[in-house]
Amino acid sequence: MRWTPDVYEITRMDHDGYVEAPVSTTDEYPPYIEEEVDATVRRVQDLQGFRTFSFAFMTDNHYAVRLKATHQIRFRRTLRAYQEIAKRVHLDYLALGGDHTNDGDKQYKSECFREMRAELSGLRYFPVNGNHDNNSLWDYNFIPSPVSTQHLLPEEQYVLFYNGVPAQGGVFNRTQRGLYYYCDNTDLKVRSIFLDTSDCPYILDNGKLRYLPHDTFACSQAQLDWLTGDALQFSEPGWTVVLFAHVSPVQMPKGSDDLRRISILDTILSAYQEGKACHVQHHEQDFAQCVDVDFSSCTRGTIACVMLGHSHIDQDLNRNGIQYIETGCAVMYTGSSDSIPRKDGEKSEILFDIVTLDLDGRQINLTRVGAGQDRSFSY
Repeated sequence: MRWTPDVYEITRMDHDGYVEAPVSTTDEYPPYIEEEVDATVRRVQDLQGFRTFSFAFMTDNHYAVRLKATHQIRFRRTLRAYQEIAKRVHLDYLALGGDHTNDGDKQYKSECFREMRAELSGLRYFPVNGNHDNNSLWDYNFIPSPVSTQHLLPEEQYVLFYNGVPAQGGVFNRTQRGLYYYCDNTDLKVRSIFLDTSDCPYILDNGKLRYLPHDTFACSQAQLDWLTGDALQFSEPGWTVVLFAHVSPVQMPKGSDDLRRISILDTILSAYQEGKACHVQHHEQDFAQCVDVDFSSCTRGTIACVMLGHSHIDQDLNRNGIQYIETGCAVMYTGSSDSIPRKDGEKSEILFDIVTLDLDGRQINLTRVGAGQDRSFSY
C-alpha cells in the first residue's frame, strides 16, 4: 500500500505520533508569548556583557505542511518569539539541531523543507543533519518496495536546506561534500562546528539501501579527517569551541541508541580537550574509521559544550570536562513520559534555548523560552 499524506494523517501516524495539539488561536504573537519574550529578554540581558557570546538553539521542529495547520502556526509563533528576542538582545545566529521536517514521500518531504526554508528567510540560521531528515524511514516503513526511492541523498539535502549556509559565513570542507561545516566569530574568537551524526554510506544493493540511515548513526572518514585536520585547528590561541550535532556520541542518562559508529567523536573531543594523542581504529565493512592525530603539539581551542537534540528531552552529561547538553523538542506533541509538559494557550507551547557563553568566567547559561527551565554549566 502506498501511503499518501491524507492517509498518513487519518491513521494518526504523522511522524510516528508527532502530531501537535490543536491551536485555540491563530495569532502568531499572543499575549502569553509576548509576556514570555519580555521575561526572557530580562534574564538574558542580565547575563550578557562585553565578553559574552549568545545564540539560539532550537531542535526537532518536525515541521509539517498540509497535514496540520497547527505545525505552521506554532512554528511561526516560535520564530516570532525568536525574532522579538533578537531585536532586544544580540544573538549571533539560530542553530537548528536536526529533525527539521515531517516525514512523508519524497515529494512531500521536499515540500516541507522548502516551506520551512521560506519561513526562515531573512534569518541567520545554521542547521545540523537529523536522522529523520534523510527520509529513509519512508522507504522502509511506509512504502514497501523492492527498491529505495523515497530517501534524500546528502547532495539533495544540501540543495534543499544547506546551500545558503556559505553566504551566512559557514565554511564547508574543501570538496563542498558532506553536511558538516563551521563558522567563526573572529571578534570574540568563537568557532561553532556543526557535525553530521547521520553521515551514513548510501549504498544500494539491487536498488535497495543496504543501511537504513534513519537508524544508522555514523561519521565518515572524510568528516573525521575534516574535524581533526581543519575544524579543530587554529593559527593562534584563545579560541572557544561550541559543537552541534543531532545525536549525542556519548550515551546520555536516558538513552539506548547504538552509538558505536559515532562514539569516536567523543574520543577525539576528549583527546583534544586534554591535549593528548588520539589513535583510534574501527574496522567494520563500509564503516572503517581511522584517526591518528597528536593534539599535544597543536594550537588548540577550549571546548565549551556540545549542543544536541534527538531525545526530545532536557538532559546533560559532563564527560572528560566536556559538557554534552540535550534540549527538548520544539514541536508541541505528547510523547514519552519524560517529555516536558506542554499546553495550548500557554507559554509551554514553544520551546527553545538562548545560550550565552561567559567567555572569561567559563560559564554556559541556557535561558529557556517556553516549556522547561533555565540551566547553567561550567566549562
